[in-house]
Order: sequence, then structure tokens, then C-alpha cells
Amino acid sequence: MAEALPTTLQAPTPARDRRAGRHRRRAGRVRGRRVTPRSQRLGWLPLLPLHLLVVAVCVPDTSTSGAVSLAHVTAADVAAVLVIAAAAWRLLSGDGPALLRSRALLPALAVLVAVSLSAVFATDQRLAAAGWVRWVEVDVLLPVATFVVCRTVRAVAGVLATLVVVSLAEGVLGVVQYLTGTGAGYGAEAIRAIGTFGVGNQLAMGNLVADAGLVCLAGALALPVRRHRLVAGALAVFFLLPLLLSLSRGALLSGLVAAVLVLARVGWRVLAGTALAGIAVATVALVAVPSQGAVVVARVETVVSSASSPDQSVADRYGLWSAALRMWSEEPVTGIGVKNFSEHRDSQLGISTSSGADAASDDSYERVQLLSPHEQYLLVLSEQGLVGLLAYLSLVVVAAVGPLRRVDGRRSLTSTTGLALFGVGTQFVVTNFWGDLAGPTAPLQGVVFGLALALTATPRPAREPAPRRAVTAAPVDATGLRVLHVCQPVDAGVAAFVARVAQQQRAAGLDVVVACAPAGWLADRLDALGVPRATWSAVRSPLRGVLPEARRLRAVVRAVDPDVVHLHSAKAGLVGRLVVHGSRPTVFQPHAWAFEAASGPVALAVRVWEALALHLTDCLLLVSRAELDRAHEAGLPLDVTARRVVRNGLDLSRHGVDDAAAARRELGLPEAPTVVCVGRLAHQKGQDRLLAAWPLVRAAVPQAQLALVGDGPDAEEVRRRVAEGGHGLTGVVLPGATDAPRRWYAAADVVVVPSRYEGFAFVPLEAMAARRSLVVHEHPALREALPPGAGAVVDTDDAALLATAVVRRLRAPEVRDQEGAVGRAHVVTTRDDRTLLPQVVDAYLAAGAIPPVAAPQPTRVVRGVRR
Repeated sequence: MAEALPTTLQAPTPARDRRAGRHRRRAGRVRGRRVTPRSQRLGWLPLLPLHLLVVAVCVPDTSTSGAVSLAHVTAADVAAVLVIAAAAWRLLSGDGPALLRSRALLPALAVLVAVSLSAVFATDQRLAAAGWVRWVEVDVLLPVATFVVCRTVRAVAGVLATLVVVSLAEGVLGVVQYLTGTGAGYGAEAIRAIGTFGVGNQLAMGNLVADAGLVCLAGALALPVRRHRLVAGALAVFFLLPLLLSLSRGALLSGLVAAVLVLARVGWRVLAGTALAGIAVATVALVAVPSQGAVVVARVETVVSSASSPDQSVADRYGLWSAALRMWSEEPVTGIGVKNFSEHRDSQLGISTSSGADAASDDSYERVQLLSPHEQYLLVLSEQGLVGLLAYLSLVVVAAVGPLRRVDGRRSLTSTTGLALFGVGTQFVVTNFWGDLAGPTAPLQGVVFGLALALTATPRPAREPAPRRAVTAAPVDATGLRVLHVCQPVDAGVAAFVARVAQQQRAAGLDVVVACAPAGWLADRLDALGVPRATWSAVRSPLRGVLPEARRLRAVVRAVDPDVVHLHSAKAGLVGRLVVHGSRPTVFQPHAWAFEAASGPVALAVRVWEALALHLTDCLLLVSRAELDRAHEAGLPLDVTARRVVRNGLDLSRHGVDDAAAARRELGLPEAPTVVCVGRLAHQKGQDRLLAAWPLVRAAVPQAQLALVGDGPDAEEVRRRVAEGGHGLTGVVLPGATDAPRRWYAAADVVVVPSRYEGFAFVPLEAMAARRSLVVHEHPALREALPPGAGAVVDTDDAALLATAVVRRLRAPEVRDQEGAVGRAHVVTTRDDRTLLPQVVDAYLAAGAIPPVAAPQPTRVVRGVRR
């Protein structure tokens, strides 16, 4: 059975009374024949117009393209009307408008709004009306109609198969034209392969065979049957020939870029092997046919020379691009109006730009006017302004990247379809940089958009959830699972979490390796626990050192050969997903989202990266419900990946209740009301907020003392501020970082956590384990960590509120003792970290990790990994 795309439609509830039953039986049979709903009786019929449209784009168009026309209808446009009618019939036949409520259709709606605004404010309403109809047909109605009609993966694959068959016929005809000299003119000969397309559409065949070649390339990589992969590979190699003979530089370059991205998505080894094979085949072909290959080589060389010494066609495009930018500067918001470029062209062009381009064949000659900038993005920008460009980019990006969610690394029809549409969509994105929406193949682009949106609306194939297991031991069938933890921080909470999880997993029989820096608390702790580690150094900055860090991590991944890769924090998530890119099960644990630490364009860029990188993440492991809610608020596409919420816990054997007076004597602190803040001295941790409130605390409790325990990027600034002692900053000690924060918790009367953001911080848990009262910032993750009655949740940006909460607890021992007891009971009953192991392993299984059979495994020697 074909895999159905999801809809919100539900089967009707059966009636329970006899009258309804008799009515259903009468309605279900007509003259003894079973009657099915109309939407089911349609069968393959709604798909027929889609296949006809793919064929119709190759019907020769004999009309002239040398002037602006208000109404120019091709055979493909007629087929497009049939597709739209089939979709309308589908909607009226019982499936209803529920299909139209999918969020995948929002980009098409945005394009409709933007084009309508541009038409309303156009300088020439007559041309704008015709342009509006064309845009709505290709980028709104056709994508939506294709989305409605194609409700199965098999249907989508069938349309792509028709594209391959039609392109094969065009490719064969193009080769014949080249060999017999019956194509379009190039130089002194009519050798340019154009298929059935006229001389005014010389680029159409190149784009068509490039698309078909990418579909076949995806089939060669991901089809489940070996002989089918061989056939698809042979066709992909063949399509390279008519692509070269079309002498279309844009189609060749965009096709190669898309092919490289498709191969890279599958794996870098596949990319390298294919590149070497392609170079070898091209070399043999040029040696075997030197005379024929010389023309192709000369044409390809012009791609490189276009920047330094452009020919007239390239110079014309540069002039048109400049003209488009000048038009946009006049109307930056809504543009000059759809299809109005030709009206403003002459006033913006320089004298060096030609008025048209020559197009000739063996029996005809045509002068084609330059009616657009031949750059789709600049065309949209000039005619529709920033509003139109943003809407169009949303449609293009979703259509290109969305199908990746259906590529799960396995050989299946679903993966093949997703990979093929990713390749075709990418080829279209790149082509737009030197081409535009014109010619007989324009309706085909709308169909491709619709196919991609249909796949985008489907979730990734669901994996079997791991059965629930007891929390006291690891799952038996996970024994021998090889796990690679990748961690950039070497101290504080993230490092402590990694060390504890690695210790538990190793004790439970998992094969664990931790990639981290060779120096620091984490490396020392792993060595003490006997956990193997690999050397991987990285800096905290998201941009610095990415390439060398990626090379080092790639070497570690190859050496360890893990069954699952567990990435901790933002930098490891960035580098790790770039390196692994879905080649093996990947779990990402952000430990607080990086975009919360940034602002402005940087925060936007980080959110965009996380949205794209989720397509390369098999399971998202979050440490709090607040972290999950924050991802929803940021608009991340969480439905593309499995996700688990596993809250941090503590090793209660290392966190007990100690005497405060003894701890203060050991630390050299005087016997006085004590406030402790543990954490990196950094903007995130909010020590500046506590320092701002401290003068108020000292004014109310003059003997109070504050210990800022930790080190970090703001350490020098904090020390300077405290050393100056101005504004009441007295009684503050800065002991630096410590490996034993338990003594500081014991010495505290109140522990303050003023962090601006957190994932699920360890400091509140450790303070509650030490039976200490807490004052925390009102961040959702901190509020989630603190149970009712264990402390105060205040806006620490308000110095008065923060000081009031601290002073109340310093003055009332009974209040802080009661809160400490509540916190200790909460940690003991709900935050024992022995529950971590089965939950984290459950995330590995949800990511697709397959443990080996539970049996003694021989010791493997891994180069570069310390064991």
C-alpha cells in the first residue's frame, strides 16, 4: 500500500441505531454493487493532469517571444488549468478544506499577498494584472493544487518518473541535433541541443535534463532495489551528455552544485568517489572525441572567464542587474509592479547594453528582447520589493530544504523522493541567480514546489519507541552500544553532566568515549573514573575555529566509529552536525539554547541555524520543559525529529547536608550571615544583578557577606568592581573556581541564582541537596527546578526585590530552615540521577541507534583514543 500523507480528516463515527444501519446498507449498494465515496472512486484520475503537464511543457511553442504580451497561453498552461480543476474536484469530493489548513502552504499564501500588493501599487496596472495572473498560477495555485492531488509518496514518485521519461526523450533528441547540426545556432554551426523547445527558449532543455539527472542521481543513491539503482545511475550519467551539449552555462553550473549537495547529504565518501569517477569519464570522453568536445570545453571555459572578461550576453546581464537594483531603490517596499520591468528598462540601462539577444537555428532567426534582468531574485526585488522577495524566498527555501525531512539514511522510495526533490529544488535555487521565471517550463516549477510542499507536510518516519524500563539499571539490549559524547565545556554543569552520564553508561556495559579538551576538570574527572576519552579541543565562540574543529572531530568519529553520537551544548552541536550530517544516529542536547545568549542579527542567525540543523538531528534531548517551550516560541520545526525531556539529577552520594559553622571555619569565612552564588563569572549567570542589589542587603544586614564562587570571562571586571569597593560593595569575597562547591553550599545561609537564562541548572539542585534556602531569577527553567516552598522566585533585574528576598531569609532562620527541608525532600524523591541512564538510552534508541547483541565483545584498539 502506498504511504499516505497525513491529513486532519477523521473517519465518521458509525451510527448505532438500526435505522442508521439500514440507511448505510442502502446507500452503500446500488443495484447490488458496492459504492465507495467519490474521493476514493477518483483513484489515479486526479493525477493524470499532473503527468499531462509534465509532457505538455515539451510541446513546441511557435509564438514569438520578442515583445511584451498580456496573454500568452501554452500547452502547459492548459494542463495547469486541468491540474487546478482536479484539485478543486478533490476538495469538493469529501476530503474538504482540511487539506488547506496545513502550515506547509503558508509560503504560497505569503506569495499571493505579496504579488497582490505589488499589483495594487504598480505603475502600469494593465501589465500588472497579466503578471499577477501568471504569478498566482505558477507560485500559488499550481503548488497548492499539486499538494492537494498528490497525497501519497508513490504519487509524488510517479510524477518524478514521468519527468525522467520526458527528459530522456528530450535528451536523445538533443544529442541527435548536436550530431546532425539541426539544433540552435552557436558560432557558425547549428549544433546547440535544444530538444523540442524553440530558439527563443534555448535554455529550457538544459534545465529539464539537469532536473531529470538529479532525480536519477537520487535514485542511484537511495532506491531499495540494486538493479533499479544501477538503471538510475546509468540514466544520470547519460543526462550529463545532453546537459553539456545544450551549451547552457547556467544549467550546467546549477546542476553540478545541486549534485554536489545531494552527494554530500548522503556522505562525503560518496561525494569524493563520484567526483573522481566523473573526472575520469569526462577525460576519456574528451580524448575519444576531441573535435566534438572542443566546443563543449570552450563553452565551459567561458564560465570561469565571465568575471574577468565577460562576453556580450554576460555584460548584458550585468547591466540588467544594475537596472533592477536602481528600480528597487525607487520603490523598496512593494516594487514597481509585476511585469513592469520592461516599461522601466530603457530608462535605467546603460548605453553598452544590447537591446536584445540573437537566437537562430538551421531554418529560423529571431531577435529576442531582454524583458527581464535574467535573475529571478532581482526580478522579484525590483517588481515586488522587499515584501515580495521575502515571501518568494520563504517558498523557495521550504521547497528546497523541506524534503530533507523525508531522507532518513535508509534506502527506500521515501528517501529517494525526498533526496530527488532536494536536488531539484536546490538546482532551481541556484539557477535563480542567473535565470528567471519564464518560458514553457515555468508551470513545471510550480509542480515541483507542490511536490516538495507535500513531502514537507509529512513527519519523519516514526521509529519504534523504546519500551519503558526500570530506572535502577540500563536496558539489557543496550549492552555494547558504542556512544561518542562530544563536549566543548570542560567545567561547570555541562561537564558534570557528561562525566556522570558517561560513568553510568560505562558501568551499565555501554562502550563510551568522550571527545573533549585534554586539559580541564572534565578530562581529569574522566581519567579518575576510567572513562576513555578522545582529544577534541574547541572554543566557545560559534564562528571561530569551526573548520579545524570539524577536521579534528571528523578524525575522532572515524577512529571511534560510534553507534550514536551525543552532542552537548551549542558549539559541539554546530560542529558535530556539520561533520556527521545524518550519516549516523545523532542526539543533540543544547543545555540551554544558544540564541538566548545572543541578540539582534546574531540571535536570528542562530535560530535559523538551529531550525535547519534539526533536519540533521535524529533526537533532540532537552533538560527541561521550559527549554522545549522556548524552542516552540523561537519557531523551531520540532516535528522533524524525535525529542525527549530528561531533567538533570544529582548523585546524592556526593551531595549531603553539612554543618554551616564547620564549613565556614574550613573556608576561612567569619561567622556571619552568608550569601553564596556559584557559577561562571559571565553575563549569563547574572552576578552583576546580585552586585547591584548587594548594597541594599548590607544596609539591612550590615554583617552579611557574599561569596561569588567561580571564574569566567567577566572575572577581571568583577574583581575590579569589588576592589574599588564603591557603592556599598563591601563584604564580598571572590575565591575563584572550585572543584568542591559542596563546602560553599554548606557555608551558605542563602544561595542566590540570578542567571539570565538556563537549561536546567545544577546549582539549585545542589543547594537544595545541601538543605539551603534559594532565591532564583524568574526564568522558566529556574522556576521549573524550584518546587513550591523551597525558596523565592523574583525578578532579579529589580535590585530592590532581590535584596528584599535575600534579607528576609537572612533575618528569619525558621523560614530558610523550612525552605531547606522542602528542597532537600524534593531532590531526594525526584532528582536522583540514577533515573538518567534509561532515559538517555531511550533517546539513543529513538534516534535510531541499534545496539549489538548483548554478548562479550573483544577489546578494540582505537587510534588516538586514550583508554
